[in-house]
Amino acid sequence: MLTKRAGPDPQAEGDLQPDCARDRTGPDHGGARHLGSDWLPVGEELSIRARVLEAGGPDLWERFMAELREEHLGVPAGPSPAGRTVRQRLHDAYLAASRAAPAPVTPTPSGGSSL
Repeated sequence: MLTKRAGPDPQAEGDLQPDCARDRTGPDHGGARHLGSDWLPVGEELSIRARVLEAGGPDLWERFMAELREEHLGVPAGPSPAGRTVRQRLHDAYLAASRAAPAPVTPTPSGGSSL
């Protein structure tokens, strides 16, 4: 997460700084997303990322937060221990779930449906 800090000039844009205390809430939010997928009618392809993050536990969350800090703030995360970034792992899981999901039914202009 980022905190906007005012600069010396009130007319200038503020400076965005990482807020490490807020970074620790990431796993809490991930758990909430996973609970939502348990109770709401969503397909596996929509909930797979939350499930992967939950299964990876705190270590995966910390790695994901480090990669996000590197991407957005330039704070080096170092090489990924698994050889792939967390984002790549989440994307691969999404693609696998999407291939396994049935084709969605889309409405047609005549009011019927088509596959």
